[in-house]
Amino acid sequence: MRPQLKIEFFLPSSYNSGMDIEAQKIFSVKKEILLAFGGISTHPASVAGIWQGEDRTYYDNCYKFEVAAPKNDLTKEFFISFKEKLKELFQQHEIYMTAVEIERF
Repeated sequence: MRPQLKIEFFLPSSYNSGMDIEAQKIFSVKKEILLAFGGISTHPASVAGIWQGEDRTYYDNCYKFEVAAPKNDLTKEFFISFKEKLKELFQQHEIYMTAVEIERF
């Protein structure tokens, strides 16, 4: 089997103002990943995070997304661009996104 990555990223369930993120935005993220990589796993909005920004401390409840994707330059380029799109779409200073190589059985 070809080398693969597991990409994980977290999206907030609400904006910094406290208003809930529109369900359509979460759905559009799932759909875009599904079309690009054939599958996506999501976890409920129960991942609590705290992070320190330059001007204040942020408290988030997040959705966790996991994607298995080929380990290649196209995947890396996709997620670098996708992260910037997510930051704009969800009005965030940062989107926490990681990738680790996986071995599937």
